[in-house]
Amino acid sequence: MESWDHPSKDPLGFTSDLVITWNSETANAWQEYQGDQNVQIGYPTKLAYALEACRNSLSDRPGIKQLLYPMTFCSTSGRGQFEEEIRFVEMLARSLQQAGLKLNVKPKPNSVEGELSRLKMHCSNVSIGAYNRPCSNTYQLTELYNEVRLQELRQADGVINLGTTFALDSAAYGLPVLQLELQYRDEFPALTKISSYDHLKSTFLARPELTLKVTNVDSFKSLATKASVQNLFDERAFDFSSMLYHWIISGVDHENWEEQCCCEIEEVIVGAQR
Repeated sequence: MESWDHPSKDPLGFTSDLVITWNSETANAWQEYQGDQNVQIGYPTKLAYALEACRNSLSDRPGIKQLLYPMTFCSTSGRGQFEEEIRFVEMLARSLQQAGLKLNVKPKPNSVEGELSRLKMHCSNVSIGAYNRPCSNTYQLTELYNEVRLQELRQADGVINLGTTFALDSAAYGLPVLQLELQYRDEFPALTKISSYDHLKSTFLARPELTLKVTNVDSFKSLATKASVQNLFDERAFDFSSMLYHWIISGVDHENWEEQCCCEIEEVIVGAQR
């Protein structure tokens, strides 16, 4: 299994002799959605770079000064999602600007170079992270890009997430994550729809008391003062990030997972040859 959201989003249409997943939670999800029975817990290798660089404590960071917002969509996304997210980030950035806080907006790995430039035109507190699309139709998660991502995490005091995998990278690294639950259909119908996605409901939105619900323009007021932002992170984001971290490593045997997976693969091969 390549990514955490594949069990419910990408049905294979066939059963496999063996499936190796990230952790116990994704193993259960794979069995539920895909119907495979022989599922082995492996390791969340896509997050290994962040787990290995993980800071020792979530609470050793000083007050909030700069936040990171990873984009959930890019300009090649359909159904108007990207355009809505641009407007959403502008509203978010304006609120944080009132609070005297900086916002680094991280493009998706497959974003087109320069597609977020307009955000800097409208919000002076916004900076744009690194793009990572060497050609027109693909991207790679290389060691160099992982180091760029780590540098962006090191520079941030916290992360605000809507619906992207990078919340997991952030939690794996040890940053507090303020998870938003968008229920603002009049203004953001396409973005609001993602809160119904199964993979988000079972992870990012599984603890409503740890999220910030955005239902109208007044919801952004809680991000418009430095004190209220700090309170949100102190009261919700630290616990939410800790929850995600334990989800990431649930059931993982850090010492022996490779050997166990190799044994399972060998058993399947030997069984097929009999």
